[in-house]
Amino acid sequence: MTLEIEKKFVLRDGLAKSFEERLAESDAEFVGERFEANHLYANELLDTKEAFIRLRTIGESVELTYKERMTGAEGFKTQLEHETLVGSFEEAEKIIEHLGLEKRLTYEKRRKIWDFATTEVVLDELPFGHFMEIEGSPEAIEFVAKSIGAYEAKVETRSYPILAGEYGSEIEGYIFCGFETEIS
Repeated sequence: MTLEIEKKFVLRDGLAKSFEERLAESDAEFVGERFEANHLYANELLDTKEAFIRLRTIGESVELTYKERMTGAEGFKTQLEHETLVGSFEEAEKIIEHLGLEKRLTYEKRRKIWDFATTEVVLDELPFGHFMEIEGSPEAIEFVAKSIGAYEAKVETRSYPILAGEYGSEIEGYIFCGFETEIS
């Protein structure tokens, strides 16, 4: 079983730039940046399990992911996660639809990624705001959060899918939350 454990922070009032500078000045190693489109699918069974299937495109790459909410340490989002690369978005989507899942949500984000003290730290820009996520063990997350002063920002307990659902618009039977143009 693969568990994803993370803590998310809302970065308002220029905090995204401040945390980018703090990470650059720390022992963090910049990994890169990318644009992602995340397409979520579910049905009644997955709804009862607080689970979904995600197809994520990053350039020409396509990842297929199963995520299921788990109970974890207080203040941390914990999910069961299984992920693999697939060759074709269109064919994977057809398989998902033939399994009786329906597209519920698409949301886009721009992401900058760092490795820092056995964690992954990301700065995300979504159409509705800037966020920082720190993923790793609870102890490592707390070490990194304190090292870079993350608690200057508010902890966000809602997931991106929930937030995107609140800020997105219904298009063809599902919610879309995206930018007008992608980064190059």
